[in-house]
Amino acid sequence: MDLWLSSLKSKAIQDGLCFPLLIDITEEAELHVPNCFSTLPDELKLGIMARLPAEALARMECVCAGLRSLSASSNQLWEAKYCEVFGKVVVAEAGSSSSVEKNWKKRFTRRAERKMKLAIEQERRAGVQ
Repeated sequence: MDLWLSSLKSKAIQDGLCFPLLIDITEEAELHVPNCFSTLPDELKLGIMARLPAEALARMECVCAGLRSLSASSNQLWEAKYCEVFGKVVVAEAGSSSSVEKNWKKRFTRRAERKMKLAIEQERRAGVQ
């Protein structure tokens, strides 16, 4: 557990401090900024993320806190992924009450978890018969 925590801290320092500092220093010195995904504008990153399948998008969020934050901040991105995977939202599901989840990422995650649990249960039942 200590190794995992140490690795997590190291990654956070790299993502949150070292790499942004490297970019700032190279820009101030008028040097060539290293080519990498993190130097792209957020709009372009979101455009790329929108073209990924939902599973790849979820994996991409594990790369760094910046990507996780960018993905989580785009409700429109997750609404599109929800419709892509589960189909359009029906009126009864969308509802008009305030109890309906408006965060599409959370909504997507809950529905995907239910779908996965159902598939596991069906496999278990098929194995019993």
